[in-house]
Amino acid sequence: MSIMESLANASFAGDLSNLCTQLPYLSPCLIQSQVCSNSTYSSGFPLQCDNRGLLMAACQDPDSTNVSGNECASIQVFCQANPGLNVCLGAIANLPKSVDTRIYIQLICMDHSTLTGCSECTVSQGYGYDSTTSYKMHCASLSAYANLCRQVPDDIYCSGGSDKITWQKFCQSNNMPPFC
Repeated sequence: MSIMESLANASFAGDLSNLCTQLPYLSPCLIQSQVCSNSTYSSGFPLQCDNRGLLMAACQDPDSTNVSGNECASIQVFCQANPGLNVCLGAIANLPKSVDTRIYIQLICMDHSTLTGCSECTVSQGYGYDSTTSYKMHCASLSAYANLCRQVPDDIYCSGGSDKITWQKFCQSNNMPPFC
């Protein structure tokens, strides 16, 4: 690795750290903190734990538009110059976006309100016929979603159809503990 590559990797790691400090609930940030920072797991996922791939995945998540800095600028320039690299194409295959995991949690918990973990990311409002379930914006949704799907793996929001990126597709592609 050249000096320039080492400097670029350090920059990406710093950008990822800054982004994840602001948005620790993003799916790529949860992977970074629970898998890539854990020596028990990280060696099994060199592609998924590449800082460039994690940063790109985080910057592609719609929630990343809420960041206050320009953490996504360097990876976007890098990927424009290197469009064919795996880290730019989606190093974490079939990773659901944070907003999708929150919606899936809401829908799963509407059907299975007694599941362990529903209260982590949902809030029930009202009673009886008028009750509704909404999601908490800043929860560790990938972790909660994985926990729920381990309990009801055949639920449509876990197993999905051909048009949905779901827990089952994520796990088939990555088999990444502690999520799968």
